Amino acid sequence: MPTRATCASTRLVLTGPRLELERFRRECIRIQRDDPTGLPSLDLEALVPVPLEILATIQDDSDEAQQAALAATGYEDWHDWSVAHWGTEENAHAFSGRLIGDTIFDCVFETSWSAPEPALEVLAARYPALSGAVLASELLLGECLLGEIRNGAFTSARAACDRQVDMLINAFDQAGQIGELSAHALIEAIVAPTAGQAAGASASVPTRLSQILAALTRRTSRRLARTLMFERHALDLAAELAAGANARDLRERALTQADQAAGDIMCLLTDDRMRTQLDRKIVAMVTICLYTEAMWAEADLGVLPLCRSFVEHAVLAFRDEEELWTWAALAMYRPGLILDLSDADTVKQAILDYAERLHAQLTAYLSDDRREQGVGMPTLDQAAA
Repeated sequence: MPTRATCASTRLVLTGPRLELERFRRECIRIQRDDPTGLPSLDLEALVPVPLEILATIQDDSDEAQQAALAATGYEDWHDWSVAHWGTEENAHAFSGRLIGDTIFDCVFETSWSAPEPALEVLAARYPALSGAVLASELLLGECLLGEIRNGAFTSARAACDRQVDMLINAFDQAGQIGELSAHALIEAIVAPTAGQAAGASASVPTRLSQILAALTRRTSRRLARTLMFERHALDLAAELAAGANARDLRERALTQADQAAGDIMCLLTDDRMRTQLDRKIVAMVTICLYTEAMWAEADLGVLPLCRSFVEHAVLAFRDEEELWTWAALAMYRPGLILDLSDADTVKQAILDYAERLHAQLTAYLSDDRREQGVGMPTLDQAAA
């Protein structure tokens, strides 16, 4: 079985007439042939059955068996056949599904390497009365996928991995109402877009994501909605900087705009907070903490101190000493930042202190109702006070 790092995680949300959803669940959510003691799961073999000649090669890898399979199917073995007909090497696993009311079925599952696009094409054609949204994160390939099932067809768009696609997939089993709210948002944005919105093959991943976030933020608390949009602006800004954009040009562009995104960009570019790749990793992890805290607050679960641990284990654990020292040399004159340059360990502690202070600052910024007037961005010293 592939490891989690090599798996594609997929969320599939289907909607349609109750009887058609029941037919899909009855036919496709079942005990898999190669896991007879397991729980019911999405079974790709229910959508695209494996030919007997291919099944024979699993137990018999002789040349004769492979030649028989090749003659009958055009493929010599299980691997080549499944990649061609399922879009992935193995059947779906790590499955979890639920009904939302009578007309929505929401599920998540994993497959090896990539999402099962050919099988989803068959699903769309077999159940034309169903519409659906598909999100997939393919870590090994470095890509994400947003797809649509509508009128008997499956269409999709791809882009580089995106943290908010992961968030929307993982929202399925998060605490509180975010799972059901995100399912409804996916249906609204992808399955039933409003007039004037791009849909189908014409919609890019960024376009689809912006539509999904707009639908989701209309359903959540103000705090969670604001945090999600801030994270989106931070991710987009980081991508522009990584592609070679000049921070001064981005700042000047933001000054010509009078919207929330411009205010967020100005906040993120202040005091060189996005200067280096390490800075951008720290900001990304801090925004994950802010989102998690907002989600937990919405579910009345309280707040745990996550920031320091997140940055230590998800950022610093993967940085070499040279990168730490480079960051320290560039950051030593930032307002409110005190660096102990005795050794690499003290630099790491300084970075963790900086991350906690940045977390406090961004928390204050996001909770400040005056931010849209261009004020209310506390310094690190003010936020930490």
